[in-house]
Amino acid sequence: MFFSTLDNPYGDSEQNCISSEEDGRESLRVKLPAIDPAEAEAESGGEGSAAAERPVASAAPVHTAASAPVSRPAVSSTGRIPRVSALGPSHTPHRAAVGESAAEREEGERELFREPVHTVAADTAPTSDVRWPGSKPPTVDPYGPRPKRDRRHVGAMAAVAVVLVAAVVGIGTFAYFNPSPVEVQVNGITVSIAPNATAEKLEEAAIAAGMEAPSAGNHLALDGSVIQKGGGSPYTVTVDGAQAGDGPLGLKAGAQVAFENGADTTEDFTEEQLPAEPGVVRTGTGAIHAYVAGTPGKLNRKTGTESGISVDEVVEAPVDGQLKCYNADTGGDKVIALTFDDGPWANPDTTRQILDVLEANDAKATFFPVGNCIKNAPDQVKRAFDAGCEILTHSRDHAKGDGNGVDLTRMTPEDQIAEITDGYDAIQEVTGTAPATIIRAPGGNFDGDILKTLAPYVTYEIGWNIDTTDWERPGADKVEAAIMKAGAGDIVLMHDGGGDRSQTVEALAKALPKLKEEGYHFITISELLAYNNPADM
Repeated sequence: MFFSTLDNPYGDSEQNCISSEEDGRESLRVKLPAIDPAEAEAESGGEGSAAAERPVASAAPVHTAASAPVSRPAVSSTGRIPRVSALGPSHTPHRAAVGESAAEREEGERELFREPVHTVAADTAPTSDVRWPGSKPPTVDPYGPRPKRDRRHVGAMAAVAVVLVAAVVGIGTFAYFNPSPVEVQVNGITVSIAPNATAEKLEEAAIAAGMEAPSAGNHLALDGSVIQKGGGSPYTVTVDGAQAGDGPLGLKAGAQVAFENGADTTEDFTEEQLPAEPGVVRTGTGAIHAYVAGTPGKLNRKTGTESGISVDEVVEAPVDGQLKCYNADTGGDKVIALTFDDGPWANPDTTRQILDVLEANDAKATFFPVGNCIKNAPDQVKRAFDAGCEILTHSRDHAKGDGNGVDLTRMTPEDQIAEITDGYDAIQEVTGTAPATIIRAPGGNFDGDILKTLAPYVTYEIGWNIDTTDWERPGADKVEAAIMKAGAGDIVLMHDGGGDRSQTVEALAKALPKLKEEGYHFITISELLAYNNPADM
């Protein structure tokens, strides 16, 4: 027997089986039923007749190790010795060929248990002598090695599989990152966009559709001025009322998206509590303008740490003071207050002449000199003061400069204060006594912010009930007629300076004797003010 252990697919197990074949042949013999020729012909579908027509090599007995030497088979082109089974290339049980004798069947059965032998094609029985129930004759040796697969074929199949998997993955990935767009409402504008769009992409699409670009808030100073544009809170994005995240929004059709501008922020500040000073309002009508003090309140002053700007926040509101305007109520007393502005005047010697007329009629008056003019005739100022007349200020220089020589209200608060305090000082230098805090504003202009500015320095501001217009020099008769109109409690306006006041002196000399005959007395402003309490007026 000629075989190679390398070609034995069963290894040692098969060898053991073969070595014990002689002893157990009789007990392991299988009885195969005989095949009826007609039945075999029917099963093969006439294949037997067709096979009979094919040229078949003459049958030759199978040479085994027990019967005859076996010649070395030819080597195939692949370098291996072809193997075939004694039963032919089949996995199915052997069935006897048509017309097979009992001896031949017995030999066939015996061959079932013999080891495979190497044969040549000429030693193989014709396939037409073997019948395979239910199938065509097999072409593969059940005992031979499995044929090798074509590696190129396997590689091609693997490549196709990879391509298919890649295609499925690619389609899925594309579908994930490029889903069908949906329509959403963004600040009332319809926008079509991918569901997985980010807030930034949605903002770009909404702006392109007409939405106003959202913006961050500003960073502000305490007074509302901008310290840094866009330095406040960032704008926000909500989807159906929920705050949007940084990644894909996961939009659904009909979603309501809102872009809202960021809120402004305000700088930090320090805080201190201060009194809230009351304001001053002018009330009533009349020649006497009396200050009625208000009540201070409380405020918090906040000062920005970045801008340095301060803002006052009222905690407790103050009660404003008043400049209460009224006329003196003398209770029927026939008193008149004669007043003279702009003196003293030395050339001509108007102030001296007026003082002479007053003394002749036992009359007192009030002089409102301009502070800078007192030095022109300080002796006359001192004479008036010693005679019982009152000296009150008419400002330092009649509101020169920003006041255009007539209006304190046009000046800065600092200049307004200086005009009054310098006037006080000029009087005190001559009389030796601080004057009362009673003034007459140049031109009678005394309203607005100046009321609050001068409140700490002034108690009364004095106007007039009768303006003689003597400064226009209308004639002594007209000036006299104006003086004669005065009644109880009236304040009469005249001038002893500012130019030629001879008409004033002449008119005064004629009017005073007549008024005295009517029972009038002539008093100072302070004496007139004493008749009434401003709080009651």
